[in-house]
Amino acid sequence: MAQLKITDSGEKNWAAAVGNQRNLRHLVTKEIPAEHVAHFLGRTFLFSAIIVVAIILIALSSPTEFVRTWLGIFYALLMAALVVPYGISVKWRAKDFLKPSMISILYVGASLSLGALTYEFAYVLVRRTYYLYNSWEYIRETFSVVSAALLGIYFVACFRPQQNDIPSGLRSGADSPIAIAYLFCILVATFPFEHALLPPVRTIVACGILVLVFRSDNPAKWVISLVLLGLLAAISAGDKRHAIFLLASLGLAYAVFPSVGRSARLSRVQVMVGGGLGMLITFWLVVAMSIMRGYAGYHVDDILTALMLVPEYLGRPNAVGMLSLNFEVGYVFFHLHNAVNIALQYADVRLNGESFAKVLFFGIPEEVFGFKPTSIIESYTRFYDQGFRQIGGSYGITLVGEAAWNFGYFAPLAAVAVYLILDILFAKLHAFLRHGVLGGAMLLSYLQYTLLAARGGGLDMLLAYCVLAGAAGLVILGPIDAFEAASRRRPAPAVRPSLSPAWPTKGR
Repeated sequence: MAQLKITDSGEKNWAAAVGNQRNLRHLVTKEIPAEHVAHFLGRTFLFSAIIVVAIILIALSSPTEFVRTWLGIFYALLMAALVVPYGISVKWRAKDFLKPSMISILYVGASLSLGALTYEFAYVLVRRTYYLYNSWEYIRETFSVVSAALLGIYFVACFRPQQNDIPSGLRSGADSPIAIAYLFCILVATFPFEHALLPPVRTIVACGILVLVFRSDNPAKWVISLVLLGLLAAISAGDKRHAIFLLASLGLAYAVFPSVGRSARLSRVQVMVGGGLGMLITFWLVVAMSIMRGYAGYHVDDILTALMLVPEYLGRPNAVGMLSLNFEVGYVFFHLHNAVNIALQYADVRLNGESFAKVLFFGIPEEVFGFKPTSIIESYTRFYDQGFRQIGGSYGITLVGEAAWNFGYFAPLAAVAVYLILDILFAKLHAFLRHGVLGGAMLLSYLQYTLLAARGGGLDMLLAYCVLAGAAGLVILGPIDAFEAASRRRPAPAVRPSLSPAWPTKGR
C-alpha cells in the first residue's frame, strides 16, 4: 500500500492553509516500497521481453535476404516493444528516460531503425559501405545479438527505478545573473581556440549555466538555453555532438529542478510539444553545423548564415543521403552491424574484455606494466581501415558493438554489466545536487558523456572526460559555490518589524 511522506509538516500546513494544491504536490512525495516498484517494472520487462524474443525468433527463422530487406522494420518494432511499455509504466516521466540505459536505447535504437532504411533504399553516399552491407553473411545473427543486448540494457532500465532521488531544499542562487554572465564570458573566450581538452571544459561550463537558470526558475531560462545551444553550435561545428548532446543535459536540468508551480511529471501535451520543438531545433542545428563543415560544397564560417542555408540544403537531390551522414544514423547502423558481423564471423578479432579493462589503466604510463590494453577505437578502426587510422581517423561502434567486439555472442551479458555500473553511478551522482553548481553540472555532464560513450567513444573516453570536466569545474564553478556559501554564512541584517493593522494594538 502506498504511503505518503511529507517532507516538512510546517510546509504541509502552510500549503493547506493557502489552498495551493499544485504547490502541495511538490511538498508531498509518494513513497512506494521498492519491491512493489521493481515488481511493476518487472512485469513491464517481461511483456517487452516476450515481444523482443518473438521478433528475434522470426528473424532467425527467416531467409537472410528477407531480414536484410526488412531490417529497418524489425528495429522499429523492437523500439516500440521497449519504449512504449516503459513509457506507460513510468507515466512518461521525463527523468525516467534521462538516464544512461534508456537514453542509449533511444539513441542507438532510433539510429538503427533509420539507418537500416537508408541502406535498404540505397540512400548511401559512401559506396564502399553499401557494398559491405550487401555482403554481410551473419546479418540474422547480428540482428539477434544487437536486439538481445538492447533488451539487456532495457533490463537495467526497468530494474533500477529511481524514486525520491531528487534532494529537497535545493537552494536558488541570488547572484545567478552575475554568475551566468561570468560563465558565458568564459565560453565565448574559448571561441578562437581548438584543442582536444576544450570540449569537456565547454560542456561543464554549459551545464553550469543550465544549473543556474533552472534551479532558480529564471524567467528567461528557455531563451538562455537556446542562446547557449546556438553558441555551442557556432563553437563546436567541427564536432557537433558536443552541442547536440547538450539537449540531454537540458532535459535533465528541467527534470531535476522542478520549479514551484509546475510538476516534474510531464503531461502528454507537454511531451508532444516539447519533444516536437526539441526535435526541430536539433534537426536545424545539426544540418547547419554540417553546412559549416563543408557538406554539399558550402564554405560558411558563421552559424547564422548556415541556419539560413538549411532550406536550400534540404532541396538538393541527394539530401536524404547527406542527412543520413549529418545525423550519423547510417554511420551508427553500418559500423555497429559491421563490427558485430565481423566479431561473430571471426573469433580471433575479439578482445575478450581488453578494451573495457583499459579504463582501469587510465593515467598509468605503458612503461609501468610494460603493456596497455587496446582501446576499441584503435582495434576496430585499424581492422576496418588501417590507412585512415594512421592519419588519426577513428570509427565508433557504440557500447553494444564494443561488447560484441570483446565477447561475441555473450555481448548482451557484457552490456548488462556495463550499463548497470553506468546507471548506478548516475543514481549516486544525484546526491551531488546538494553541493551547489559544480555538483549539478557534474550530474548533467555525466549524462552527456555516457551518451558520447554509447555512440562509440569507449569507457576510457568517458572517464577521461569526467576527470577533465571535474578539474575544470573546480577552477571555473568552484568560485561560484564558494561565494554562495559565504553569502549564506553572512548574518542577515536585523529588520525592525513595522506596525501592521492586523496586529493587536491593545495596551499601546
